[in-house]
Amino acid sequence: MLFRRLSKLKSAICRILVLVLFNPICSVLRLSVHASTKTSNT
Repeated sequence: MLFRRLSKLKSAICRILVLVLFNPICSVLRLSVHASTKTSNT
């Protein structure tokens, strides 16, 4: 029972870590894409 709860907690922590790590990367990628489209348009 305790082990199952720990595994659930671990998966939740992993999800949070992935989100925290991926959010800035995604935002940077979005910004770079916006910049590239802007430069190509002008």
